[in-house]
Amino acid sequence: MERNLYNALHCKPTLTELATLALYAQAITHPYMRQIRGPNSGTTNMLHLGPLHLKVELHIDKIISNPELLVSANATYTTGAMDGKEWETPDAVAAILKMAPELPHLSNLVVEFFTGAQGKWICFTSEFTPGGLIDEATDSQKDLAWMPATNDLNEGILGVFHRFMRAKPGTSLHMFNAQLMCQNNDTEAFMENFDEADHAHLRIVACEEDASGLENQRQTKLTEYAQKKTDEKMEEVNKAKQKKADNVARLAAVELIFDKTIIEKTKGKKLQDQLDALYQAGAPLPLKKLITKADEKRNAIKALIDSHSFVDGDWVSKTAVNDDLGSGGIQNDEDVQSDEEE
Repeated sequence: MERNLYNALHCKPTLTELATLALYAQAITHPYMRQIRGPNSGTTNMLHLGPLHLKVELHIDKIISNPELLVSANATYTTGAMDGKEWETPDAVAAILKMAPELPHLSNLVVEFFTGAQGKWICFTSEFTPGGLIDEATDSQKDLAWMPATNDLNEGILGVFHRFMRAKPGTSLHMFNAQLMCQNNDTEAFMENFDEADHAHLRIVACEEDASGLENQRQTKLTEYAQKKTDEKMEEVNKAKQKKADNVARLAAVELIFDKTIIEKTKGKKLQDQLDALYQAGAPLPLKKLITKADEKRNAIKALIDSHSFVDGDWVSKTAVNDDLGSGGIQNDEDVQSDEEE
Protein backbone atom coordinates (compact mmCIF):
# COMPACT_ATOMS: atom_id res chain seq x y z
CA MET A 1 0.00 0.00 0.00
CA GLU A 2 2.80 2.40 0.88
CA ARG A 3 4.58 1.67 -2.40
CA ASN A 4 1.37 2.30 -4.37
CA LEU A 5 0.94 5.65 -2.64
CA TYR A 6 4.57 6.53 -3.26
CA ASN A 7 4.25 5.64 -6.93
CA ALA A 8 1.04 7.66 -7.24
CA LEU A 9 2.69 10.74 -5.75
CA HIS A 10 5.47 10.44 -8.33
CA CYS A 11 3.18 9.78 -11.28
CA LYS A 12 2.62 12.88 -13.41
CA PRO A 13 -0.84 11.86 -14.75
CA THR A 14 -2.03 11.17 -11.18
CA LEU A 15 -0.56 14.42 -9.88
CA THR A 16 -2.24 16.28 -12.74
CA GLU A 17 -5.62 14.84 -11.77
CA LEU A 18 -5.14 15.63 -8.08
CA ALA A 19 -4.04 19.18 -8.90
CA THR A 20 -7.12 19.70 -11.08
CA LEU A 21 -9.45 18.52 -8.32
CA ALA A 22 -7.74 20.79 -5.80
CA LEU A 23 -7.92 23.84 -8.08
CA TYR A 24 -11.62 23.26 -8.71
CA ALA A 25 -12.24 23.04 -4.97
CA GLN A 26 -10.35 26.29 -4.35
CA ALA A 27 -12.01 28.16 -7.23
CA ILE A 28 -15.60 26.89 -6.99
CA THR A 29 -16.43 24.46 -4.20
CA HIS A 30 -15.11 26.34 -1.16
CA PRO A 31 -16.38 29.80 -2.26
CA TYR A 32 -19.82 28.29 -2.91
CA MET A 33 -19.91 26.43 0.41
CA ARG A 34 -18.80 29.56 2.28
CA GLN A 35 -21.91 31.32 1.07
CA ILE A 36 -24.50 28.60 1.68
CA ARG A 37 -22.95 27.55 5.01
CA GLY A 38 -22.18 31.00 6.34
CA PRO A 39 -23.35 32.45 9.69
CA ASN A 40 -26.92 32.85 8.38
CA SER A 41 -27.14 29.49 6.63
CA GLY A 42 -29.97 28.38 8.93
CA THR A 43 -32.24 31.13 7.66
CA THR A 44 -31.04 31.24 4.04
CA ASN A 45 -33.81 30.51 1.56
CA MET A 46 -32.68 28.25 -1.29
CA LEU A 47 -35.15 30.00 -3.59
CA HIS A 48 -33.11 33.23 -3.26
CA LEU A 49 -29.88 31.58 -4.47
CA GLY A 50 -30.51 31.95 -8.19
CA PRO A 51 -27.96 34.78 -8.56
CA LEU A 52 -25.35 32.69 -6.71
CA HIS A 53 -25.82 29.75 -9.06
CA LEU A 54 -25.59 32.06 -12.06
CA LYS A 55 -22.36 33.45 -10.61
CA VAL A 56 -20.95 29.92 -10.37
CA GLU A 57 -21.75 29.21 -14.02
CA LEU A 58 -20.25 32.52 -15.16
CA HIS A 59 -17.04 31.94 -13.22
CA ILE A 60 -16.70 28.43 -14.65
CA ASP A 61 -17.11 29.98 -18.12
CA LYS A 62 -14.36 32.44 -17.28
CA ILE A 63 -11.95 29.66 -16.23
CA ILE A 64 -12.72 27.63 -19.36
CA SER A 65 -12.02 30.65 -21.55
CA ASN A 66 -8.88 31.61 -19.66
CA PRO A 67 -7.38 28.76 -17.58
CA GLU A 68 -4.39 30.98 -16.74
CA LEU A 69 -6.61 32.50 -14.05
CA LEU A 70 -5.84 29.28 -12.14
CA VAL A 71 -2.79 27.77 -13.84
CA SER A 72 -0.11 30.43 -14.19
CA ALA A 73 2.58 32.08 -12.13
CA ASN A 74 0.37 35.17 -11.82
CA ALA A 75 -2.78 33.34 -10.68
CA THR A 76 -4.32 34.88 -7.54
CA TYR A 77 -7.48 34.37 -5.54
CA THR A 78 -8.81 37.80 -6.59
CA THR A 79 -9.48 36.47 -10.09
CA GLY A 80 -9.24 32.69 -9.59
CA ALA A 81 -11.69 32.22 -6.71
CA MET A 82 -15.36 32.68 -7.48
CA ASP A 83 -15.90 35.08 -4.55
CA GLY A 84 -12.52 36.83 -4.95
CA LYS A 85 -11.56 35.91 -1.38
CA GLU A 86 -8.42 34.23 -0.04
CA TRP A 87 -7.89 30.60 -1.08
CA GLU A 88 -9.29 28.10 1.40
CA THR A 89 -5.87 26.39 1.41
CA PRO A 90 -3.23 28.82 0.11
CA ASP A 91 -0.38 26.35 0.62
CA ALA A 92 -2.04 23.81 -1.67
CA VAL A 93 -2.44 26.36 -4.47
CA ALA A 94 1.16 27.52 -4.04
CA ALA A 95 2.41 23.93 -4.26
CA ILE A 96 0.36 23.27 -7.41
CA LEU A 97 1.55 26.44 -9.15
CA LYS A 98 5.15 25.57 -8.26
CA MET A 99 4.67 22.10 -9.74
CA ALA A 100 2.70 23.29 -12.80
CA PRO A 101 5.71 23.57 -15.17
CA GLU A 102 6.32 19.84 -14.65
CA LEU A 103 2.68 19.01 -15.50
CA PRO A 104 2.31 19.94 -19.18
CA HIS A 105 -1.31 18.80 -19.46
CA LEU A 106 -2.61 20.52 -16.33
CA SER A 107 -4.12 23.50 -18.15
CA ASN A 108 -5.93 21.29 -20.67
CA LEU A 109 -7.26 18.99 -17.95
CA VAL A 110 -8.52 21.99 -15.95
CA VAL A 111 -10.49 23.13 -19.01
CA GLU A 112 -11.94 19.64 -19.56
CA PHE A 113 -12.87 19.20 -15.90
CA PHE A 114 -14.51 22.61 -15.64
CA THR A 115 -16.41 21.95 -18.87
CA GLY A 116 -17.82 18.74 -17.44
CA ALA A 117 -18.68 20.45 -14.15
CA GLN A 118 -20.42 23.24 -16.03
CA GLY A 119 -22.85 20.77 -17.59
CA LYS A 120 -23.73 19.35 -14.18
CA TRP A 121 -24.23 22.78 -12.62
CA ILE A 122 -26.61 23.72 -15.43
CA CYS A 123 -28.49 20.45 -14.95
CA PHE A 124 -28.79 20.73 -11.16
CA THR A 125 -29.77 24.41 -11.16
CA SER A 126 -32.13 24.40 -14.13
CA GLU A 127 -35.00 25.47 -11.83
CA PHE A 128 -33.26 28.82 -11.34
CA THR A 129 -32.96 29.61 -15.06
CA PRO A 130 -33.70 33.31 -15.75
CA GLY A 131 -37.31 33.62 -16.80
CA GLY A 132 -38.27 30.41 -15.03
CA LEU A 133 -40.86 29.89 -12.31
CA ILE A 134 -38.49 30.56 -9.40
CA ASP A 135 -36.81 33.50 -11.10
CA GLU A 136 -40.13 35.25 -11.79
CA ALA A 137 -41.59 34.59 -8.31
CA THR A 138 -41.79 37.57 -5.97
CA ASP A 139 -39.82 37.72 -2.72
CA SER A 140 -42.99 37.16 -0.71
CA GLN A 141 -43.86 34.11 -2.78
CA LYS A 142 -40.36 32.72 -2.27
CA ASP A 143 -40.65 33.32 1.47
CA LEU A 144 -43.95 31.46 1.57
CA ALA A 145 -42.30 28.49 -0.17
CA TRP A 146 -39.14 28.70 1.96
CA MET A 147 -36.61 25.86 1.49
CA PRO A 148 -33.33 25.30 3.38
CA ALA A 149 -30.16 25.94 1.43
CA THR A 150 -28.77 22.50 2.28
CA ASN A 151 -30.11 19.00 2.84
CA ASP A 152 -28.58 18.81 6.30
CA LEU A 153 -31.88 18.15 8.08
CA ASN A 154 -32.57 14.98 6.12
CA GLU A 155 -28.96 13.84 6.16
CA GLY A 156 -28.74 14.56 9.88
CA ILE A 157 -31.77 12.41 10.73
CA LEU A 158 -30.50 9.58 8.56
CA GLY A 159 -27.17 9.76 10.34
CA VAL A 160 -28.86 9.68 13.75
CA PHE A 161 -30.96 6.71 12.65
CA HIS A 162 -27.87 4.87 11.38
CA ARG A 163 -25.98 5.35 14.64
CA PHE A 164 -29.06 4.51 16.75
CA MET A 165 -29.75 1.26 14.91
CA ARG A 166 -26.10 0.26 15.08
CA ALA A 167 -26.25 0.57 18.87
CA LYS A 168 -29.79 -0.87 19.27
CA PRO A 169 -30.52 -2.99 16.17
CA GLY A 170 -33.60 -4.59 17.72
CA THR A 171 -35.49 -1.29 18.03
CA SER A 172 -38.55 -0.88 15.80
CA LEU A 173 -38.84 2.09 13.45
CA HIS A 174 -41.92 3.51 15.18
CA MET A 175 -40.11 3.30 18.54
CA PHE A 176 -37.17 5.24 17.09
CA ASN A 177 -39.57 7.87 15.72
CA ALA A 178 -41.35 8.13 19.07
CA GLN A 179 -38.07 8.66 20.97
CA LEU A 180 -36.82 11.23 18.47
CA MET A 181 -40.07 13.21 18.58
CA CYS A 182 -40.01 13.08 22.36
CA GLN A 183 -36.53 14.63 22.40
CA ASN A 184 -37.11 17.25 19.70
CA ASN A 185 -40.53 18.34 20.96
CA ASP A 186 -39.47 18.56 24.62
CA THR A 187 -42.25 16.10 25.44
CA GLU A 188 -40.91 15.25 28.90
CA ALA A 189 -41.40 18.85 30.07
CA PHE A 190 -44.99 18.67 28.79
CA MET A 191 -45.55 15.38 30.64
CA GLU A 192 -44.61 16.91 34.00
CA ASN A 193 -48.23 18.05 34.30
CA PHE A 194 -49.61 14.53 33.73
CA ASP A 195 -51.54 12.77 36.50
CA GLU A 196 -51.73 9.00 36.99
CA ALA A 197 -54.71 8.67 34.64
CA ASP A 198 -52.74 10.33 31.83
CA HIS A 199 -49.79 7.97 32.34
CA ALA A 200 -52.12 4.97 32.42
CA HIS A 201 -53.70 6.08 29.16
CA LEU A 202 -50.27 6.45 27.51
CA ARG A 203 -49.28 2.95 28.61
CA ILE A 204 -52.47 1.52 27.10
CA VAL A 205 -51.86 3.36 23.80
CA ALA A 206 -48.23 2.18 23.72
CA CYS A 207 -49.24 -1.44 24.35
CA GLU A 208 -51.87 -1.28 21.62
CA GLU A 209 -49.33 0.12 19.16
CA ASP A 210 -46.79 -2.55 20.05
CA ALA A 211 -49.41 -5.27 19.67
CA SER A 212 -50.51 -3.97 16.27
CA GLY A 213 -47.46 -5.53 14.64
CA LEU A 214 -46.43 -2.39 12.75
CA GLU A 215 -42.78 -3.39 12.72
CA ASN A 216 -43.58 -6.92 11.53
CA GLN A 217 -45.70 -5.49 8.72
CA ARG A 218 -42.90 -3.14 7.70
CA GLN A 219 -40.30 -5.92 7.75
CA THR A 220 -42.63 -8.18 5.76
CA LYS A 221 -43.08 -5.51 3.09
CA LEU A 222 -39.32 -4.99 2.87
CA THR A 223 -38.74 -8.74 2.56
CA GLU A 224 -41.43 -9.11 -0.09
CA TYR A 225 -39.98 -6.20 -2.06
CA ALA A 226 -36.46 -7.59 -1.87
CA GLN A 227 -37.71 -11.02 -3.00
CA LYS A 228 -39.62 -9.43 -5.86
CA LYS A 229 -36.52 -7.60 -7.09
CA THR A 230 -34.47 -10.80 -6.79
CA ASP A 231 -37.06 -12.76 -8.79
CA GLU A 232 -37.14 -10.08 -11.47
CA LYS A 233 -33.36 -10.11 -11.69
CA MET A 234 -33.24 -13.90 -11.96
CA GLU A 235 -35.92 -13.80 -14.64
CA GLU A 236 -33.81 -11.34 -16.64
CA VAL A 237 -30.72 -13.55 -16.19
CA ASN A 238 -32.61 -16.65 -17.32
CA LYS A 239 -34.02 -14.82 -20.34
CA ALA A 240 -30.54 -13.66 -21.29
CA LYS A 241 -29.16 -17.21 -20.95
CA GLN A 242 -32.00 -18.64 -23.05
CA LYS A 243 -31.53 -15.95 -25.68
CA LYS A 244 -27.82 -16.71 -25.85
CA ALA A 245 -28.46 -20.46 -26.11
CA ASP A 246 -31.02 -19.92 -28.89
CA ASN A 247 -28.56 -17.73 -30.77
CA VAL A 248 -25.80 -20.34 -30.43
CA ALA A 249 -28.14 -23.03 -31.80
CA ARG A 250 -29.25 -20.78 -34.65
CA LEU A 251 -25.67 -19.95 -35.68
CA ALA A 252 -24.68 -23.63 -35.46
CA ALA A 253 -27.26 -24.33 -38.17
CA VAL A 254 -25.84 -21.67 -40.50
CA GLU A 255 -24.05 -23.24 -43.48
CA LEU A 256 -20.53 -21.82 -43.77
CA ILE A 257 -19.75 -20.39 -47.20
CA PHE A 258 -16.24 -20.66 -48.65
CA ASP A 259 -17.00 -19.22 -52.07
CA LYS A 260 -15.69 -15.67 -52.34
CA THR A 261 -18.06 -14.92 -55.23
CA ILE A 262 -21.06 -15.69 -53.04
CA ILE A 263 -19.60 -13.79 -50.09
CA GLU A 264 -19.15 -10.73 -52.31
CA LYS A 265 -22.92 -10.72 -53.02
CA THR A 266 -23.99 -11.46 -49.43
CA LYS A 267 -25.24 -8.52 -47.37
CA GLY A 268 -27.40 -7.50 -44.43
CA LYS A 269 -28.41 -10.07 -41.84
CA LYS A 270 -27.13 -13.00 -43.93
CA LEU A 271 -23.67 -11.45 -43.99
CA GLN A 272 -23.73 -10.83 -40.24
CA ASP A 273 -24.97 -14.39 -39.57
CA GLN A 274 -22.17 -15.78 -41.73
CA LEU A 275 -19.60 -13.75 -39.80
CA ASP A 276 -21.07 -14.69 -36.39
CA ALA A 277 -21.17 -18.37 -37.40
CA LEU A 278 -17.50 -18.21 -38.35
CA TYR A 279 -16.63 -16.60 -35.01
CA GLN A 280 -18.59 -19.32 -33.21
CA ALA A 281 -16.71 -21.96 -35.19
CA GLY A 282 -13.42 -20.52 -33.93
CA ALA A 283 -12.32 -18.93 -37.19
CA PRO A 284 -9.13 -16.80 -36.92
CA LEU A 285 -10.78 -13.49 -37.72
CA PRO A 286 -9.95 -9.94 -36.53
CA LEU A 287 -11.64 -8.65 -33.38
CA LYS A 288 -15.35 -8.18 -34.00
CA LYS A 289 -15.24 -4.54 -32.96
CA LEU A 290 -12.69 -3.84 -35.72
CA ILE A 291 -14.97 -4.98 -38.56
CA THR A 292 -18.28 -3.15 -38.37
CA LYS A 293 -18.93 -2.10 -41.97
CA ALA A 294 -20.25 -4.48 -44.65
CA ASP A 295 -17.15 -4.20 -46.84
CA GLU A 296 -14.90 -4.86 -43.84
CA LYS A 297 -16.89 -8.00 -43.02
CA ARG A 298 -16.70 -9.29 -46.61
CA ASN A 299 -12.97 -8.59 -46.84
CA ALA A 300 -12.33 -10.36 -43.54
CA ILE A 301 -14.24 -13.46 -44.66
CA LYS A 302 -12.51 -13.51 -48.08
CA ALA A 303 -9.12 -13.16 -46.42
CA LEU A 304 -10.03 -16.10 -44.18
CA ILE A 305 -10.98 -18.20 -47.22
CA ASP A 306 -7.64 -17.39 -48.83
CA SER A 307 -5.58 -18.21 -45.75
CA HIS A 308 -7.36 -21.12 -44.06
CA SER A 309 -9.30 -24.31 -44.74
CA PHE A 310 -11.95 -25.76 -42.47
CA VAL A 311 -11.16 -29.45 -42.04
CA ASP A 312 -13.05 -31.70 -39.62
CA GLY A 313 -13.93 -28.77 -37.36
CA ASP A 314 -10.41 -27.33 -37.34
CA TRP A 315 -8.96 -24.33 -39.13
CA VAL A 316 -5.84 -25.30 -41.06
CA SER A 317 -3.50 -22.66 -42.46
CA LYS A 318 -3.10 -23.00 -46.21
CA THR A 319 0.41 -21.59 -45.88
CA ALA A 320 1.36 -24.51 -43.64
CA VAL A 321 -0.13 -26.99 -46.12
CA ASN A 322 1.80 -25.42 -49.00
CA ASP A 323 5.00 -25.54 -46.99
CA ASP A 324 4.47 -29.25 -46.39
CA LEU A 325 3.89 -29.82 -50.09
CA GLY A 326 7.01 -27.89 -51.00
CA SER A 327 9.20 -29.77 -48.52
CA GLY A 328 7.98 -33.21 -49.59
CA GLY A 329 6.00 -33.72 -46.46
CA ILE A 330 2.94 -34.61 -48.55
CA GLN A 331 3.32 -36.80 -51.69
CA ASN A 332 1.45 -36.05 -54.90
CA ASP A 333 -0.20 -38.70 -57.07
CA GLU A 334 2.88 -39.15 -59.32
CA ASP A 335 5.09 -39.82 -56.31
CA VAL A 336 2.66 -42.42 -54.99
CA GLN A 337 2.51 -44.17 -58.39
CA SER A 338 6.33 -44.22 -58.67
CA ASP A 339 6.59 -45.78 -55.22
CA GLU A 340 4.12 -48.52 -56.17
CA GLU A 341 6.08 -49.38 -59.39
CA GLU A 342 9.27 -49.78 -57.44
